[in-house]
Amino acid sequence: MVKPPASYKRKKDLTGQHYVSEHKLVAEEALGKPLPPGAVVHHIDEQCDNNARNNLVICQDDFYHKILHRRMKALRESGNASARRCLYCHKWDLPEHLSIKPRWNGKRGSQAYHLVCMARYQREKKLRSVVKTD
Repeated sequence: MVKPPASYKRKKDLTGQHYVSEHKLVAEEALGKPLPPGAVVHHIDEQCDNNARNNLVICQDDFYHKILHRRMKALRESGNASARRCLYCHKWDLPEHLSIKPRWNGKRGSQAYHLVCMARYQREKKLRSVVKTD
């Protein structure tokens, strides 16, 4: 079990025997039952001490939680929540201008990149390997 950051408010659970994160208690109260296994509570304003009901979203798992953070970052940095960041040039762009492929290492998620950026990277990588062998 991952220990939550020290900045999360903690309260005793209903039994009074264990301490749990306050945002989880608030989410369970709003849901009317315990959180499902694997569920993650997301703070909309990203302020871990703001546990108001209207600031919390219950995510089905950590993968969905990470998608929320990626889309919030895209909105903040590019003005469009659907934008993705190129793996090579690191510029934000719309998905229709990018090639989006599943991650090569087997992890969930995908990588987005401009084809011209990938081609440039591969050319430069090949040139570097030629220079090293000389």
